[in-house]
Formats: sequence, structure tokens, C-alpha cells
Amino acid sequence: LDRDYNLTVQYPPEVFALSLPVDSTVLTITDENRSDSLTISWQAAVVDFVDTMRYDLSFIGDLTILPAFSQVTDTLVKLPYQEIVDSLLAHGKTSAITGQWEIFAVGDNGKTWSSINGPFTLTIDASTVAVAHRDLLPGQFALHQNYPNPFNPTTTLRFDLPEASEVYLVVYDLLGRQLVQLADGRREAGYHQIVWNGRDNRGRELPTGLYIARMVTPEFTRSIKLVLLK
Repeated sequence: LDRDYNLTVQYPPEVFALSLPVDSTVLTITDENRSDSLTISWQAAVVDFVDTMRYDLSFIGDLTILPAFSQVTDTLVKLPYQEIVDSLLAHGKTSAITGQWEIFAVGDNGKTWSSINGPFTLTIDASTVAVAHRDLLPGQFALHQNYPNPFNPTTTLRFDLPEASEVYLVVYDLLGRQLVQLADGRREAGYHQIVWNGRDNRGRELPTGLYIARMVTPEFTRSIKLVLLK
């Protein structure tokens, strides 16, 4: 009995590897170079029958305080040193931190592959900057632009308080409907950050679109635009 079969074989991806920063890198951030950025790069993964490949950057260990990246289509991201310093200050870190980073390739078929040579170890020493600024309070109220933006699925919102204050931080859609409340209560003076996972108050994933984050204190009000791009 002769039968015809249509068989699709899923081959493993061509080997893709982490590139920069090289394994066991020690990054030192100072006042002189804090305007620079950390470049994180890797090779492209190619898989038969997969048209679109996206990449998730994952931090491990002490590095989890850094902003992660998801659904990146390029093979390179840049993390400003200032963002790193702000994350350290927000978490009270004034000494060097060590952790690992890894890239996961995610195909449009839902399958995920990790790099062939990761994870890589990375040490970040911003102690001279962090210690110098630890006891310095922000000079004014501020809500900074979220990072990354566009984002998927998480993004970090940073705000500064020169004095202890009640803080109300809410995300709205373009119709003015409240979607999620990120902060509602008293916060101490200093540098703060909140990671939003792109979900509403009920835990539901929000669709691609433009959203508004609004911060209100008794002394300050500001709104920023957030772009969720899936």
C-alpha cells in the first residue's frame, strides 16, 4: 500500500553565541564615563521554517535589578550607564554587583533556544559614583521617560522625590480609563523605580498601543507616553 506523507522536519538552530560583553567582564562606571552605554550583543539564530526570530535578554543573580529586554528583533541592545547607576541607587547598592546574562531566541513558532556559550558573568562596579551620590537627594521632583520604550512586555519607570511625599502613579489608555495603579502611598525622598509588566489591575495582558503614565504628588504632576509593541 503506497501512501504519500508530507513531513516537516524542525531542525535545530544554527549555533548562536553571546558576543559582548565577553565572559567575566568587569565594568567600571565613573563620573567621567557615566554618559556612555553598555553594549550587549549576540549572534543571530537561524532556524528552518521560522520566519521571525526575537530575543529576550535575561539577567541573573544581582544583575536582576537592571532593566531586562524582551522581544528584541535586533542582535544588540544598549543600556545607558546612567540607567545602571539609577537602578543601583534605587536598590541601595553602593558596592560592586556580580551576576550573569543570557539571551534566549524565541521563534514565531513559540519555541525557545538559549545561546551555545552562555550565560556570561558580568561584574558592574559603580561604587565610586553610587557612594558619592548615596546621600544626595534629587534636586527636584521628576518622572523620567520609561525604559525601554517601546517595550514588550516589561518596562521601568523611574521617578525622583526631593522630599518624602504621597505618590500616585497610574497608567491610562488614550480614552482616560485607568488601567493599572503602580504607586499609591507615601514614599521616602530619593530615587525610585517601578517595573510594569504591561498588564492591567486584573492581571490581563494589554494589547499593542499607546498608553499614558501619570504621576501626581501634592507638589508635582507629569505624564509620559508609553508604547507597548508586540
